[in-house]
Amino acid sequence: MKHKSGEIWGGIYILIAMAIIGPNDTLVVMLEDSIGVGQFHLLRSLIAVPLMLIVAWFVGSNLKIIRPWFMMLRNFCFMVSMLIYFSSLSFLPMAVTGAGIFTCPIFVLIFSRLFFGQHIGIRRISAVAIGSAGVLVILDPNGTDFSWMHILPVCGGAFLALSNILTKRYCDQENPVVLSAMGFAFLGIGGGVASLLLGMYPVEPNDHLTPFITTSWGTVSLAVFGLIFAQAFFSTIAMWFMTRAYQVGDPTYINVFEYFFLISAGLAAWIFLEQYLGPQDIIGIVLIVVAGVIATRAGLQKDADSTVLN
Repeated sequence: MKHKSGEIWGGIYILIAMAIIGPNDTLVVMLEDSIGVGQFHLLRSLIAVPLMLIVAWFVGSNLKIIRPWFMMLRNFCFMVSMLIYFSSLSFLPMAVTGAGIFTCPIFVLIFSRLFFGQHIGIRRISAVAIGSAGVLVILDPNGTDFSWMHILPVCGGAFLALSNILTKRYCDQENPVVLSAMGFAFLGIGGGVASLLLGMYPVEPNDHLTPFITTSWGTVSLAVFGLIFAQAFFSTIAMWFMTRAYQVGDPTYINVFEYFFLISAGLAAWIFLEQYLGPQDIIGIVLIVVAGVIATRAGLQKDADSTVLN
C-alpha cells in the first residue's frame, strides 16, 4: 500500500511540475534575443538557489548531504540535459524539443538493463523500437532542414534518464530542497563556464548555432532580469515537485506522467509564441508517447527469474 501511495503521489507531483514548466519555458524563448544561454543559467541560478535556501530555512529542513558523490553525478547529468534542452529551444519548436527530451523513459529502460541488469522483454523492446521510430519521424534525417543539431534534444533525454535513475536509486533519502538547489547550482556553474569559454574563444552564429547558444556575456536590462527572475521562481517550484516525485515513485512508473509536458508546452507555445506543429511532428510525438506508455507498463512488472517474456 505504501509503494502504491508513493507512485500515486509521484504522478501527481510530476503533473504539477509539467503544468508549470510548459508555460514557464516560453519565457526562455522570449529571452533568446537578449541574452546567451550560459549567462541566462548563471543569473537564474543566482536567483533560484537563495530562494530555495530561504525555503529550507523557513521549513527547518536538514541540509545534510548523505551521498555527496552520487549527488554530484546526478546533478552533472541533470545539468548537461538542461543545457541541451534550453539551447535547443532557440532553433526548434518547444513541443519538438520536448519530444526529444522525453525520450527519457526509453533511455531509462535501456540504461536500467545495461547498468543494473533489469530484464527486458518483448514489450520493452517494442517500446524502444516505437520510440526510435517516433524520433526519426520528427527529426526527418532525409529532410532538407535536418542538421546534427536536431539530435541534441535526444541526447538531452539520455542524460535526463541517467539523472532520474540516480535520483531514485541513490538519492532517494536526500532532502528534495537540497537536490533541487544543487541542480540549479550545477546549472549556474555550467552556464558560467560556458559563457567564460565563449568569451575567450568566440563562436560566430550560423545556420546551426543561434546567437542564444553562441553569446557569452552581455548587458542585461531590467525587463530581461525581471523575466529571468520569474522563470527562476516558477522553475524552483517545478523542480521541487519533480525531484520529490522521483524520490517517492519508481521512475519506470512515473515517467509517463512527464508527457503532460508536451500538452502543456504545445498549448503555451501556440498561445504565447504562435508556434504550430505539422502533421509529421504530431505523428512523431504520438509514437514517442506510445513508447513511453509501453515502457512504463512493462516497468511495472517485477523482474522474475523465469523465461516468461513481458
